Amino acid sequence: MVRMILADITVSVSTVALSVLGSWGIALHVGKSCRLNSAQTEAVDHLLPALARIRGLLHASSARRLEPIEVGRAVVDFEELCLQHDAVLPKRVRTVRREVRAAVGNYLGGVSLAAVDAELQEHPLGELDAYWQDISLSYVEYVLRDLKESTHSPKGHMVSFHGWRRDEDDNYRAFLRSG
Repeated sequence: MVRMILADITVSVSTVALSVLGSWGIALHVGKSCRLNSAQTEAVDHLLPALARIRGLLHASSARRLEPIEVGRAVVDFEELCLQHDAVLPKRVRTVRREVRAAVGNYLGGVSLAAVDAELQEHPLGELDAYWQDISLSYVEYVLRDLKESTHSPKGHMVSFHGWRRDEDDNYRAFLRSG
């Protein structure tokens, strides 16, 4: 009988100890996950206004003449924020800096490299074309949506600008052939 009581006590103490250790481990994991989600959300929240500024410039280019310095400054500001927050961005959007640079460069030219070479901040804008504006603008709008979604849905990947442009070009060529 004493052995049975001692065995019951041992099992009970072991169960309690394992429960405490398991709960502690789960709490650590959940805490770490919450901190990561919070950091990712904060990083995305910092990028969105800078990207919206670039989107606004792409949009405004059809109504007014953009100054290279305003585009260059917007690109530099966006890229600096990307560099500051890159380590905690959701993995699916970590290429955002390079892809937005490609979209801006596709339409506005060398000024998109202002963060890479300061002298390009005042480089004249490329020849503006409505077709390329549409592709670059729609891509930046897609990236804005994808950035917002990335903190809630970490799975998947962001379509590269090259892939976006290829698909748009194919659709455009098909449209021209059908007309």
